[in-house]
Amino acid sequence: MNKKKLPEVEPVKLKPHFGMRPGLYILLSTIVIFLFLFFLLFMLPGIIKGGEYLRFSSALSNTGVVLDGKYLGSSEGSLYFVPSGEHELSYYKEGVHLYSQSIDVSHPVFFTLFHKRVKEIEIAAQNTNELKKTVIDTFCSDISEEAKITGYSDVFRMRPLISDFAYDAISLSLTEEEINSALYFAYSQIASEELMNDLYLAVSYLEENGISISFSIDPEIYEKDVKISISSIKPYLDDGDFLYFEEGEIIIGENTVSYPSFRISKKPVTVKEYSLFVEENPEWSISNRTALIEKGLVDEYYLEGITVNSRINNTSGIRNISYYAANAYIDYINEKNGSDYSLPSEIIYMVAASNSDEYALSLNYRNERDKLSSALGGLWEMTDTAYLKNMRSLDYSLISSFDNPNLDIIIKGGSWINDPSEITIDTVGTSGKDMCSEYMGFRVCEIL
Repeated sequence: MNKKKLPEVEPVKLKPHFGMRPGLYILLSTIVIFLFLFFLLFMLPGIIKGGEYLRFSSALSNTGVVLDGKYLGSSEGSLYFVPSGEHELSYYKEGVHLYSQSIDVSHPVFFTLFHKRVKEIEIAAQNTNELKKTVIDTFCSDISEEAKITGYSDVFRMRPLISDFAYDAISLSLTEEEINSALYFAYSQIASEELMNDLYLAVSYLEENGISISFSIDPEIYEKDVKISISSIKPYLDDGDFLYFEEGEIIIGENTVSYPSFRISKKPVTVKEYSLFVEENPEWSISNRTALIEKGLVDEYYLEGITVNSRINNTSGIRNISYYAANAYIDYINEKNGSDYSLPSEIIYMVAASNSDEYALSLNYRNERDKLSSALGGLWEMTDTAYLKNMRSLDYSLISSFDNPNLDIIIKGGSWINDPSEITIDTVGTSGKDMCSEYMGFRVCEIL
C-alpha cells in the first residue's frame, strides 16, 4: 500500500506580546478576566449599593417603622434595605409613638449580590396607658368595619384582627376586664365563619396565657333570628305634642329588657323646625356643606332638595340630615328651652311604636289622640342605639350601651317607599352617622 506524502507546511507560531511568551499572556489574560468578573459580581454591587437589610420583630402586631422621618413599613415579616451610615428609627403603634433609636448600618462589600446582610432589630413593647387605650379603641373600630364583610376569597383574605388583638393584649398586660370587654364587643358583631375562627384562636392564646374568658361562645350566633315579644302599650298621658309612657319591660329573644319612663314626640321634627335651627346656626346651612363634609358630619346629600325657610309653614318631616345634624338640632333646642331631649333608643321607639298608627304611606303626619303619628311608614327614623349584628342574642342592655364612631346607628319604622308587609315594630335598618337620606328623619324623646 502506497502512502501519500503530505505537503510540508509552515508551523503556526504565536507572536509574543509585550515581550511575553504566548502561554504567559494567555494565563495572565485569564486571571484578569476572572478578577474582573469577580469584581463585577462579588464586589461592585456592594460598592454601588452599600448597606444592610433590616428585619424587625415586635411583641406588638403591625408596629409601624419610620426611618429618618419617612415611613418605612410594618414590623410584620418584611426585609427593608437601608443604606450604610447613621440612621434614626422611630416606632409607632396605632399612631402612638413608642420610642426612637439610632442605628449604624455597615457597608459590606463582598458577596452582597448573593448573600443579604440582615440586621435583626427587636422592638420593645411600651406599656403606656395612652397606648393601651389606643389599641383597644382601634381594635373596636377595625372590627366594626371588618364585621360588615360577610364573605372572603383566596384573593380577598380576612385580616386576623381578633388574634392580633389577643397578642397585643398580652404584650401590653391589659387587664382581664379590658380584654373581655373588647372581645365581647367583637363577638357581638361577628358575621362570618372566618371571624368566628379568629375569635377561637384569640381565646385559645389568651387562655394559654392565664386569661379567663367571661362569656360562652355560640359558633352559630350570627345565623340566629331572634324575635321580640312586645304587646300594645298605651300611654298614660297625652299633652298634645308628647305621649308619656311608664317604665316597663319587653322580651328580646331570651332576655328581659327594662326601659325607663319617658315621653316621646307625637310627630317627627319638621322642615320648619329645622329651618329655625339652621337660621340661628349658619354653620349647619347648606352653604357650609363642604366644610361639614370635611369634618365627617354629613355627606353630599345634606339638605338636598330642602327649602330652608322658617317663614314657610312646612310641616313635613325634615330629611336629608345626618345623625350628627339631628343631635346638633337637639342640643340647640335643649339649650334654648332648658329641656333634656335626645334621640330615642331602639327600645323606646319600639315601645312607643306599638301604639302607633297603622302603616301610613304618606309624609303628612297626623296627630290622632293617643297615637304616635306615622311611626311606621313615614320616614325611617334615627335612634341613639348603635347597631351590632348579634346584639339581640346577647346581653342587650350591655351591648346597646356600646358606642364607637364607626358603628352605624339603628333606624326604625320604614319609609313610604317600603313594602308595608316587610316592616314591623322590630324591623331594623342601619345608617352611617354622617349619612343623609331622602327617606330618613327623626323625632325627640325625654327620659323621665
